[in-house]
Amino acid sequence: MTCESSFHAKVQEQLNLCMVEQSSPLIYVSDVTAVYAALLVAGPRSPQVLRKLVDIDVSDNVFPNLHCAQTGIHHVYTLVARHDLRSVPAYLLLIGREYGEWLWDCVVQAGNEFSIQAFGSHAHDVLKAS
Repeated sequence: MTCESSFHAKVQEQLNLCMVEQSSPLIYVSDVTAVYAALLVAGPRSPQVLRKLVDIDVSDNVFPNLHCAQTGIHHVYTLVARHDLRSVPAYLLLIGREYGEWLWDCVVQAGNEFSIQAFGSHAHDVLKAS
């Protein structure tokens, strides 16, 4: 499960409550916040950018919204989670934090031909709300 940092405490609290309410816990919680670097690749051309990086099929019919897969980017373990922003395709890439800057460089290089641009949290909030 991933969530925005502003919801982290509430999600952790709810998961802990679920564990307490179960006589034999069916879920286990391990906070791995410090383990992963996360990068969101979003936009109409994000599938083309991803195709240059991963060996999995990210097309809509094979990898629709809210799906997740394990793959590699240049032999580095990567989790890819599709989480569209309304009608905008978006992919969350989770990778060991020691590879965060390297992943950024890989995505920027893969997206150069598509005029990739970085965007901040305000633009992300606008995309989620529109």
